[in-house]
Amino acid sequence: MISPIITYFFKTVIPENITLGEAPMYAKPINLFDSSATGADAFRRLTEEFVERLAGV
Repeated sequence: MISPIITYFFKTVIPENITLGEAPMYAKPINLFDSSATGADAFRRLTEEFVERLAGV
């Protein structure tokens, strides 16, 4: 279940998946461990959303 407070601040949701859990075991960020993973894509979208909000401040 996604917390309502999270969706209040950001529209992007980071899904739970195995690849996100494996990346830290190899001491790599998800974008270097598996840039095609669903979680990596979600973090890219969250970053874009965050930067767009900063630009609008």
